[in-house]
Amino acid sequence: MVITNGKFSNLNKKRSVKMAKFYVAVVGTGSKCSKKNASLAYEIGKEIASKGGVVVCGGTGGVFSHAFRGAKTKAGQSIAIVGGAKHEKIPRALDHVICTGIGAARHALIATTCCGAIVIEGWIGSLAIVCEFLAQRKPVVLLRDSGGIASTYSERDLIEGAEFSIYQASSAKEAVKILIKAKR
Repeated sequence: MVITNGKFSNLNKKRSVKMAKFYVAVVGTGSKCSKKNASLAYEIGKEIASKGGVVVCGGTGGVFSHAFRGAKTKAGQSIAIVGGAKHEKIPRALDHVICTGIGAARHALIATTCCGAIVIEGWIGSLAIVCEFLAQRKPVVLLRDSGGIASTYSERDLIEGAEFSIYQASSAKEAVKILIKAKR
Protein backbone atom coordinates (compact mmCIF):
# COMPACT_ATOMS: atom_id res chain seq x y z
CA MET A 1 0.00 0.00 0.00
CA VAL A 2 1.10 3.53 -0.76
CA ILE A 3 -0.29 6.78 0.58
CA THR A 4 -0.87 9.33 -2.17
CA ASN A 5 -2.55 12.64 -1.43
CA GLY A 6 -3.71 11.24 1.90
CA LYS A 7 -5.39 8.18 0.35
CA PHE A 8 -4.28 4.58 0.29
CA SER A 9 -3.76 2.94 -3.08
CA ASN A 10 -2.89 -0.62 -3.94
CA LEU A 11 0.14 -0.97 -6.21
CA ASN A 12 -0.89 -4.50 -7.09
CA LYS A 13 -3.78 -3.23 -9.21
CA LYS A 14 -3.24 -3.66 -12.92
CA ARG A 15 -2.31 -0.35 -14.46
CA SER A 16 -2.20 0.52 -18.09
CA VAL A 17 1.23 2.02 -18.68
CA LYS A 18 2.17 3.13 -22.16
CA MET A 19 5.81 2.23 -22.71
CA ALA A 20 7.91 4.10 -25.24
CA LYS A 21 8.97 2.12 -28.28
CA PHE A 22 12.31 3.94 -28.47
CA TYR A 23 14.26 7.01 -27.33
CA VAL A 24 15.87 9.42 -29.81
CA ALA A 25 18.41 12.13 -29.04
CA VAL A 26 17.81 15.43 -30.77
CA VAL A 27 21.24 17.05 -30.89
CA GLY A 28 21.95 20.65 -31.80
CA THR A 29 22.38 24.19 -30.67
CA GLY A 30 21.13 24.83 -27.15
CA SER A 31 21.16 28.57 -27.62
CA LYS A 32 19.21 30.70 -30.05
CA CYS A 33 18.55 28.97 -33.37
CA SER A 34 17.26 30.12 -36.75
CA LYS A 35 13.56 29.95 -37.64
CA LYS A 36 14.39 27.25 -40.18
CA ASN A 37 16.12 25.06 -37.57
CA ALA A 38 13.41 25.76 -34.99
CA SER A 39 10.87 24.49 -37.52
CA LEU A 40 13.03 21.42 -38.30
CA ALA A 41 13.37 20.60 -34.59
CA TYR A 42 9.62 21.02 -34.07
CA GLU A 43 8.88 18.64 -36.96
CA ILE A 44 11.44 16.11 -35.71
CA GLY A 45 9.88 16.09 -32.22
CA LYS A 46 6.44 15.68 -33.77
CA GLU A 47 7.61 12.84 -36.02
CA ILE A 48 9.40 10.98 -33.20
CA ALA A 49 6.30 11.18 -31.01
CA SER A 50 3.97 10.09 -33.82
CA LYS A 51 6.03 6.89 -34.16
CA GLY A 52 5.86 6.17 -30.40
CA GLY A 53 9.29 7.50 -29.47
CA VAL A 54 10.54 9.80 -26.73
CA VAL A 55 12.59 12.93 -27.45
CA VAL A 56 15.79 13.13 -25.36
CA CYS A 57 18.02 16.22 -25.33
CA GLY A 58 21.10 17.45 -23.50
CA GLY A 59 19.64 20.88 -22.77
CA THR A 60 16.44 22.87 -22.61
CA GLY A 61 16.92 25.84 -24.97
CA GLY A 62 17.47 26.37 -28.69
CA VAL A 63 16.49 23.45 -30.93
CA PHE A 64 15.68 21.36 -27.86
CA SER A 65 12.73 23.49 -26.77
CA HIS A 66 11.27 23.28 -30.28
CA ALA A 67 11.68 19.48 -30.37
CA PHE A 68 9.84 19.27 -27.02
CA ARG A 69 6.98 21.37 -28.40
CA GLY A 70 6.73 19.19 -31.50
CA ALA A 71 6.57 16.01 -29.43
CA LYS A 72 3.86 17.51 -27.23
CA THR A 73 1.59 18.14 -30.27
CA LYS A 74 1.42 14.35 -30.73
CA ALA A 75 1.05 13.64 -26.99
CA GLY A 76 4.68 12.51 -26.93
CA GLN A 77 7.12 12.55 -24.03
CA SER A 78 10.37 14.48 -23.71
CA ILE A 79 13.37 14.29 -21.38
CA ALA A 80 16.27 16.69 -20.90
CA ILE A 81 19.43 15.24 -19.36
CA VAL A 82 21.35 18.37 -18.37
CA GLY A 83 24.91 18.74 -17.12
CA GLY A 84 24.18 21.14 -14.26
CA ALA A 85 23.22 20.30 -10.71
CA LYS A 86 20.22 22.66 -10.72
CA HIS A 87 17.13 22.92 -12.87
CA GLU A 88 17.60 25.19 -15.81
CA LYS A 89 14.83 27.30 -17.28
CA ILE A 90 12.34 24.57 -18.14
CA PRO A 91 10.13 24.93 -21.22
CA ARG A 92 6.45 24.22 -20.66
CA ALA A 93 6.49 21.37 -23.21
CA LEU A 94 9.32 19.50 -21.43
CA ASP A 95 8.06 16.53 -19.39
CA HIS A 96 11.14 15.52 -17.39
CA VAL A 97 14.49 17.09 -16.58
CA ILE A 98 17.36 15.13 -15.05
CA CYS A 99 20.05 17.30 -13.46
CA THR A 100 23.21 15.22 -13.46
CA GLY A 101 25.84 17.64 -12.17
CA ILE A 102 28.38 15.88 -14.40
CA GLY A 103 28.71 18.38 -17.25
CA ALA A 104 29.63 16.94 -20.65
CA ALA A 105 29.89 13.43 -19.18
CA ARG A 106 26.09 13.35 -19.58
CA HIS A 107 26.71 12.63 -23.27
CA ALA A 108 27.47 9.01 -22.36
CA LEU A 109 24.14 8.80 -20.49
CA ILE A 110 22.24 10.20 -23.46
CA ALA A 111 23.95 7.90 -25.98
CA THR A 112 23.38 4.86 -23.77
CA THR A 113 19.69 5.72 -23.30
CA CYS A 114 18.89 6.44 -26.94
CA CYS A 115 18.80 4.23 -30.02
CA GLY A 116 20.38 6.99 -32.12
CA ALA A 117 20.69 10.73 -32.70
CA ILE A 118 19.38 13.31 -35.14
CA VAL A 119 21.64 16.36 -35.47
CA ILE A 120 20.36 19.84 -36.35
CA GLU A 121 23.15 22.39 -36.72
CA GLY A 122 25.24 22.12 -33.55
CA TRP A 123 28.79 23.03 -32.64
CA ILE A 124 31.46 21.61 -30.34
CA GLY A 125 29.08 20.14 -27.74
CA SER A 126 27.10 18.47 -30.51
CA LEU A 127 30.28 17.05 -32.00
CA ALA A 128 31.17 15.56 -28.61
CA ILE A 129 27.82 13.81 -28.25
CA VAL A 130 27.96 12.56 -31.85
CA CYS A 131 31.34 10.99 -31.06
CA GLU A 132 29.77 9.23 -28.07
CA PHE A 133 27.01 7.77 -30.27
CA LEU A 134 29.58 6.59 -32.82
CA ALA A 135 31.73 5.05 -30.08
CA GLN A 136 28.68 3.07 -28.97
CA ARG A 137 28.04 2.05 -32.62
CA LYS A 138 24.66 3.80 -32.71
CA PRO A 139 23.28 5.57 -35.79
CA VAL A 140 23.56 9.33 -36.28
CA VAL A 141 21.47 11.25 -38.82
CA LEU A 142 22.79 14.65 -39.92
CA LEU A 143 20.30 17.19 -41.25
CA ARG A 144 21.78 18.64 -44.42
CA ASP A 145 21.72 22.41 -44.80
CA SER A 146 20.95 23.07 -41.13
CA GLY A 147 24.41 24.57 -40.55
CA GLY A 148 27.08 23.81 -37.98
CA ILE A 149 28.52 20.32 -37.71
CA ALA A 150 25.45 18.75 -39.32
CA SER A 151 26.24 20.50 -42.61
CA THR A 152 30.03 20.37 -42.31
CA TYR A 153 30.17 16.62 -41.83
CA SER A 154 27.39 15.75 -44.24
CA GLU A 155 29.47 17.39 -46.98
CA ARG A 156 32.60 15.36 -46.27
CA ASP A 157 33.60 12.26 -48.18
CA LEU A 158 34.60 10.49 -44.97
CA ILE A 159 30.92 9.86 -44.29
CA GLU A 160 30.45 7.74 -47.39
CA GLY A 161 31.66 4.19 -46.83
CA ALA A 162 32.60 4.84 -43.21
CA GLU A 163 32.32 1.95 -40.79
CA PHE A 164 30.16 4.13 -38.57
CA SER A 165 26.43 4.49 -39.02
CA ILE A 166 26.25 8.11 -40.20
CA TYR A 167 23.37 9.08 -42.44
CA GLN A 168 22.16 12.25 -44.10
CA ALA A 169 18.63 13.57 -44.40
CA SER A 170 16.97 16.62 -45.93
CA SER A 171 13.78 16.67 -43.85
CA ALA A 172 12.49 15.77 -40.41
CA LYS A 173 10.34 12.97 -41.77
CA GLU A 174 13.28 11.47 -43.69
CA ALA A 175 15.60 11.75 -40.66
CA VAL A 176 13.23 9.87 -38.34
CA LYS A 177 12.49 7.25 -41.01
CA ILE A 178 16.23 6.62 -41.55
CA LEU A 179 16.89 6.40 -37.81
CA ILE A 180 14.06 3.95 -37.16
CA LYS A 181 15.27 1.73 -40.01
CA ALA A 182 18.93 1.97 -38.88
CA LYS A 183 18.24 1.18 -35.21
CA ARG A 184 17.05 -2.34 -36.02
